Amino acid sequence: MNPLFKQFFPPTVVTFISDSTMDYTLKMDNPRQELPLTLEQKERLFQQTDIPIQKLVNLVQVHQDRILSISSPQQYTQASLQEADGWITNLKNVPLVVRTADCLPVFLFDEAGCIGLIHAGWRGTKLKIVTQAVDMMVRQFHADLARIQVGFGPAIHQCCYEVGEEFVQHFPQETVKFNGRYHLDLVAANRNQLLQLGLKQTQIFDVDICTCCDHNYFSYRREGPKAGRMISLMMLKN
Repeated sequence: MNPLFKQFFPPTVVTFISDSTMDYTLKMDNPRQELPLTLEQKERLFQQTDIPIQKLVNLVQVHQDRILSISSPQQYTQASLQEADGWITNLKNVPLVVRTADCLPVFLFDEAGCIGLIHAGWRGTKLKIVTQAVDMMVRQFHADLARIQVGFGPAIHQCCYEVGEEFVQHFPQETVKFNGRYHLDLVAANRNQLLQLGLKQTQIFDVDICTCCDHNYFSYRREGPKAGRMISLMMLKN
């Protein structure tokens, strides 16, 4: 269990968020053949999660709102390298992963026995990818809006997320102007969408870490194209 969520999710839920000490950028050969984890990456994941992970099934994240629903091991294996920005599942011992370097990783759990893990950049947030994931969990896995727990991982915060004036149209409540420049609160945008859906504030937990301010995390805004990627992982245990 990652200490960032230790007091929020129950012990049956494994969560992990890496930092800048290791780059988990998804590297692929041509044509789009994913490379396995390095030995060092496997050892680090095992140390942090106590899960002997040999290989991760990965998504090609495209900053849209497609979410994969995984209800069988075969579906999970076949999902590898599909273009999507999130997963939901009711399977145990199936690790879901997304990669970020400023975008918001969102962890979803319902005690009915289902989880979701979402990559929410501003484009996905504009398309309400997180509320779509919650809706899917309710419809497909009998999750309950009154029960669902949502965790926000490290992401760029309003202090550093300078955007163009057009963002006022996309996010009128969460885009503010200070020092003559517009700034987006990506975390607040996702939180507000969940609250509008019917969740209560007590069901949402934010680790409150800005990836651009905190050099313990990779940040595309701070480092540019050379930035590495953090990996976020979530899994239901038996």
